[in-house]
Amino acid sequence: MTVPAVAPPKTLPAIETPKTLPDVEPSKIALPTIEPKPTNVVPKPLPTSVRTDPLPMEQRWQPATKPATPPPGTWTPAEGLTPLPTQPVPPSIEKTGALKVHPVIARGQMGDKTPDPIVTLITQLCQGRADGVEVRWTGTKKLQVCFEVRTAGEAQKLVGDISRRPELGPYQIDFCVLVK
Repeated sequence: MTVPAVAPPKTLPAIETPKTLPDVEPSKIALPTIEPKPTNVVPKPLPTSVRTDPLPMEQRWQPATKPATPPPGTWTPAEGLTPLPTQPVPPSIEKTGALKVHPVIARGQMGDKTPDPIVTLITQLCQGRADGVEVRWTGTKKLQVCFEVRTAGEAQKLVGDISRRPELGPYQIDFCVLVK
């Protein structure tokens, strides 16, 4: 196999650059002239929306000496009638024999005095099997259960026992286990 010969590249002739640039005068641009205004000009009066004196309605902020009458056609209480007397405060509930009223509990909210049955169930399952048991609600159907055990086998057994409880089926439980 033969390689064809390649012609050497052509060299271009050198271009001479002028040593000095030709003298060019900048063109003169005509600038606009501003004529000074005379200083003895009187300013025009302010427009009607800008006033220095207060409006007559702005002076009514002080109380009137006579009672104001409502415009005609406005509903007002009948003259000569006195308001109904207020009801006296009833005596305390204990003295009247009425039942005590408990505070209203919003739906899905546990009362403060009754223990949470879910937390109680998990605490009973961990009793004697784990230390430092903490149960926290992280959402309406989410729980976080944390505890400490001695071995990984005990941890797996306890997690399985808690997870298999049918009462805890609707809840998502996140476990946080520390093996000592």
